[in-house]
Amino acid sequence: MLKNKIGKLTFHSTDNDRKINGIINYNISKFDYMKYDYEVYNSIVIRKITQKLNYTPFKQLNWKIPKEMMIEMIKTSI
Repeated sequence: MLKNKIGKLTFHSTDNDRKINGIINYNISKFDYMKYDYEVYNSIVIRKITQKLNYTPFKQLNWKIPKEMMIEMIKTSI
């Protein structure tokens, strides 16, 4: 059903882009910092932290949040 909506998925190799590595490292450090806001560390907390990270704007995305950028990319590629 998802395939019918978005079409064929293709995966491309990467060149270990420093910007992407920087974003990943930033998210890991931010995740580590945010986990101390919770007394118990479980899957519910991980989901909450992930939601917070997904609403963090990035310079590399022209200060958009990842969700906005993904929606835009999907709309332009269909």
